[in-house]
Amino acid sequence: MADAIERLRSEIADRYAIRQELGRGGMATVYLADDLRHGRQVAIKVARLRHPHILPLFDSGEAGGVPYYVMPYVEGESLRDRMDRDTQLPLDDALRIAREVADALSYAHSQGVLHRDIKPENILLESGHAVVADFGIARAIAAAYMSPEQASATAELDARSDLYGLGCVLYEMLAGEPPHAGPTPQAIIAKRLGEAVPSVRVLRETVPEAVERVLTRALAKAPADRFATAAEFAEALGGGAGPEWVTRPTGPLRVVGLYALSSLALLSVVQFLMRWLDLPGWVLPGAVVLLLIGFPIILGSALAQRGEIRPPETVVKLLTWRRALLGGVAAFAL
Repeated sequence: MADAIERLRSEIADRYAIRQELGRGGMATVYLADDLRHGRQVAIKVARLRHPHILPLFDSGEAGGVPYYVMPYVEGESLRDRMDRDTQLPLDDALRIAREVADALSYAHSQGVLHRDIKPENILLESGHAVVADFGIARAIAAAYMSPEQASATAELDARSDLYGLGCVLYEMLAGEPPHAGPTPQAIIAKRLGEAVPSVRVLRETVPEAVERVLTRALAKAPADRFATAAEFAEALGGGAGPEWVTRPTGPLRVVGLYALSSLALLSVVQFLMRWLDLPGWVLPGAVVLLLIGFPIILGSALAQRGEIRPPETVVKLLTWRRALLGGVAAFAL
């Protein structure tokens, strides 16, 4: 423990001079120190973050003017790597990752620690589960995930700033792009401060409306309009298999069964109309052909919404239930 204190003294010697320990709890120690730049006394809280979704920091220091940090090696990839590969993540995966990050933030915030730089590069995926890295060592903060209060530097930061960053990450996991983009950090910040967040459902209409409401609240410009805590954010996203409003898209076997029953019912109606209206004999075979053409479209829509196939983005936008049903109605009407 003495070594840790001396290492802390050395790391912050240019800013603070530690006088004494004021108290300690299970996960943190508080020290009385002198703020050398402003000539005042301050309390420094040193937290030891131990959480399954937080990557611990083993050691840090400086060698030849170059700072270094030592942490465990994580087998897997970063969330950025996965998003670069898949662009848009399946709904279940995106919500689960966001809940796990929110769980990590909730724990860190309870220890008085802010992350300040939540972004896909700082979220590692180990066996598919999120591990948040770089707690307390944020350097160049990415403008695409910076909260309005970070961008304007006019307010004291609190937990709600981290939640804004997480909201940006969730938005990008679902939409395939961050809420605001631009050629320069200054352009992104200008959009963030002056423009409303585009609806995620415009970019991906299969996102449930309730998820969009969660994002709208998380990405509110005023901290007072956001979720108060990370736990509240996670609860809004639901737990376990997902909240009631995030229903798993219909499975392919159920789609096949429903389509077969609907087809039989529709052919019965066609036969009735043929007899009643004395329609020509080609009408029934024509209806069968239309149903056969529609089957792969309906099945493809189900698989695309479940994330089990990843067609090109232009095709994904066409494979929705609304377009499939409207196309079927139009085909039979013609």
